Order: sequence, then C-alpha cells, then structure tokens
Amino acid sequence: MKSFSLAALAAIVSAADTEGPATHFPEATYGSTKVNGSMSETQMINDADGSNTIYLNAIWINSIDGTSFPNGALIQNYAQWSSMTDPGKYMGVLCSTVYQNENNTAA
Repeated sequence: MKSFSLAALAAIVSAADTEGPATHFPEATYGSTKVNGSMSETQMINDADGSNTIYLNAIWINSIDGTSFPNGALIQNYAQWSSMTDPGKYMGVLCSTVYQNENNTAA
C-alpha cells in the first residue's frame, strides 16, 4: 500500500496541467427560474510516461428569483456536443442533484 501511495504522489507531482478557456452558456430562464453555467477542460500530461488525460469541468448555477427551491427538489442540468471523432454522434453530460433546504445547497 505504501508503494502505491508514493507512486500516485509521484505521478501527481510530475504531471503538467494545461487549462483551456471556459465556454459560458447563455442564461436559460423559465419564469423565475434561471440557470447559468460554463464548461472548460484541463489537459494533464504525465511527464514520466507521456500519457495524456483530458478532464471536462462543468459548472451550473441554478436559482429562483426571490426564493429557494422546495426541499427535496430534483435539479438536473444537461449539456450535449458533437463528437470530434464520430460524425453524426454526440457526447453529453447529465448532472442530477437533490436540493437540501436546511443548508441551501444540493448534495
């Protein structure tokens, strides 16, 4: 276990990060409900073996003017884009969460 932890730490230290620009979504509204968001990507190249990993980061801010979501409300956001490698196919991400009134957050 110790050798795995050290190897993982060494890989993290030797990786090079490159952040791409964020793409901001236009605000979506439905009545008093608003959604804003953005997506960006981070490329990590491991210096030790040259492996390349790209992470997609999606951020959504959901709100209701003048009030909060009902306790236990299901909040879902979805983004879709054309595949860069398979013409006619799409990729996407879905984020689902349940709003908790007691701490004004969603888990």
